[in-house]
Amino acid sequence: MFNIKGNDYRLVVKINYPYQIIYVRFIGWHKQYDAIDERTYEMNMKPIKLEADYDAALERVAELMDAKINTVEGDELDILTTLIKDNKI
Repeated sequence: MFNIKGNDYRLVVKINYPYQIIYVRFIGWHKQYDAIDERTYEMNMKPIKLEADYDAALERVAELMDAKINTVEGDELDILTTLIKDNKI
C-alpha cells in the first residue's frame, strides 16, 4: 500500500517479482480505502486484447455513466475510458 499526495490517495498493489508484474488492486481516495478490505478487494479490470474485451469494456462504461466523481465507480469509469481510448484493436 502506498500513500500518495500527503495521504490523500491510496494505491494498493501486489507485486510478482519473478514475472516483473505489478497488479493494481485498488486506487482511490483515502476515504474510499477506509471502506474496503484491502486483503479481499479486487478491481475488476483487465487489458483489452480482443474485440470481446473491447465490447465488455464499453458495456461496463455504459453501466458506470452515472458514477459520481471521487467514488470507486468513478475511478473505474476513468480507468476504463483511458483503456478504451488507448486501445489499438
